[in-house]
Amino acid sequence: MKKIIQLLTLALLAFNGVKAQNFTEFPIYDEEKITGSQDKGSLFDFDNDGDDDQLISGGTNVKTLLVFVNDGTDLDSSFVLYEYVNQAIGDFIISDFDNDGDADIIVLKSTSGEFYLRENIGSGNFSPPVVVLNESLLVIILERGDVDGDGLVDLIFASYSPHQSYWSKNLGGLTFAVADTLIDKNATGSMVIKAIRSVDFEGDGDMDLVTVVGAGTSNVPYVSINDGVGNFATINTPAQAVHGSFSLEDFNGDGYVDFGLSEFISGSNTGKAMIFWNDQSNNFSTSTTLASSNYPTTISAFHAFDFDQDGDQDVLVGEEYGFSAGGGVIFINDGLGNLLILTKELVTVYLLRFS
Repeated sequence: MKKIIQLLTLALLAFNGVKAQNFTEFPIYDEEKITGSQDKGSLFDFDNDGDDDQLISGGTNVKTLLVFVNDGTDLDSSFVLYEYVNQAIGDFIISDFDNDGDADIIVLKSTSGEFYLRENIGSGNFSPPVVVLNESLLVIILERGDVDGDGLVDLIFASYSPHQSYWSKNLGGLTFAVADTLIDKNATGSMVIKAIRSVDFEGDGDMDLVTVVGAGTSNVPYVSINDGVGNFATINTPAQAVHGSFSLEDFNGDGYVDFGLSEFISGSNTGKAMIFWNDQSNNFSTSTTLASSNYPTTISAFHAFDFDQDGDQDVLVGEEYGFSAGGGVIFINDGLGNLLILTKELVTVYLLRFS
């Protein structure tokens, strides 16, 4: 039987003066076209027609990078953008690496340090894959950002052995330098790097970093501030472990990025959703708890997005694991960082689920 992955949604009633948002069930794409479980998906304008298409890969032994093309009504048209023959895809990153106005793609092999670039040459056409970096490392995470402030997007990545973060300078012309240490592992201990995010915390125009390291479910976030030329100082971090997802956004509109996170307690079906406020000096000692325990569902997800399209970041708190994955509640931001729960009814507006 044909299965369709759907975005499961429902109409939400107005609450405390917030206007109602109505959603309808909408088929996204056909599961039969997917060969394995997906770890990663990204939206980008693949064919330069002004709407977002879907790029999907990851999962166990998945060797293909699939593009689902948005024709204005659905994403059911797909094709293989890239395929490895003997090895799975480990990760990919999308960015304009040559500053020509469109998004290029770099793909990582799962068990090697080979980075393959496909240049976007317009109208859904990409150049043949070219190895732009080859490191003798077990690379597990890809990120991108302008590390040294020269206007070009550099490659950022982390390896499993050693537990280290690196960057590769974009030299221009779609060429990259040999990787160099980004943040020394002594700054984050010897635990495994679970995540790296680039963000400008204080709005000074350079790229700062969040590195999450841990062992098992004990994951600690570290904030590292860039001096503008690629030197990082690790500073005060949120006094809370990250056991689920996190979002880096300016929730109260003061021009400084805050730290929103979920703390999922494995095995206890409880958790917290919290925002740690940037005091405009990149200290995060003050926090607000949006939800705790299992109210109204297990908390393992924290996602920021502009739900009511008023220019500020609202928050979806919910569950990403287990039988009730996809359920959550929405908190509406008043623009000053005060978040009011929109409805205590479970909503499913953010996860792609199998029907």
